[in-house]
Amino acid sequence: METNTGVFDVLYSARSMRRLHPDPVPEEILVKLVDAGIRGPSAANAQNWHFVIVQDRKVIRRMAEPWRKGIGFFVDNAFRAPAKPGEDFDQRRRTLRSVMHLADHFEELPAAICVCVERDRYAEQLARRPSVAFSAIRHFGLLGTFKMGLRAKRRREQELWATAYTATENVLLAARALGLGAVMTVPMVLAPPGTYERILGLPRNVLLAAVIPVGFPLGKFGAVSRPSVESVISWDRHGGRRS
Repeated sequence: METNTGVFDVLYSARSMRRLHPDPVPEEILVKLVDAGIRGPSAANAQNWHFVIVQDRKVIRRMAEPWRKGIGFFVDNAFRAPAKPGEDFDQRRRTLRSVMHLADHFEELPAAICVCVERDRYAEQLARRPSVAFSAIRHFGLLGTFKMGLRAKRRREQELWATAYTATENVLLAARALGLGAVMTVPMVLAPPGTYERILGLPRNVLLAAVIPVGFPLGKFGAVSRPSVESVISWDRHGGRRS
């Protein structure tokens, strides 16, 4: 089997980098990262991504205050929670230091790529057509259609997340390949709804899924710490093992 070792080198060393140099990142490089992002798949091939590249110091300063408040809330809760099975507390402390570094130096951030997805209005309108309900009954029966209806909103949200996070991963890998530091963050879940959306001027039909700080790294790239691959695999059904 032919293997592109370069791809695997990037995958295995794409460490989250929160300590970033304040030197600016050229616009053409930021555009190249987004171009890598849209090479990923999208749910139903809707290709409904939108990216807000933030370089304006005023916008970054406006983002810094809710960012620090959100990190404070996170530290008060998640980082002070009891240890998970097998968790390395030294690793938790190292992560905390890097998280706090980014929060303390957010105003110096050279750029942030905000990954957004526009809601697929066509798909939502299509889902409301009576013919869709009749088709569902024909294929899945009344009970199956009822269950699908209960989960319709959740399913639409999952499609948006799926579209956003494949693009996010591509941006992170492209940044690593170009020697840039980057980290996926979801600050909007640590702030009152609409906080970052208002700062970025997002319309109501656009979902903010991730914010990726980007810059030249102050630290070094290295191996990504993960559990053994065998520990996360089941065969044929959950819990299934090879004899």
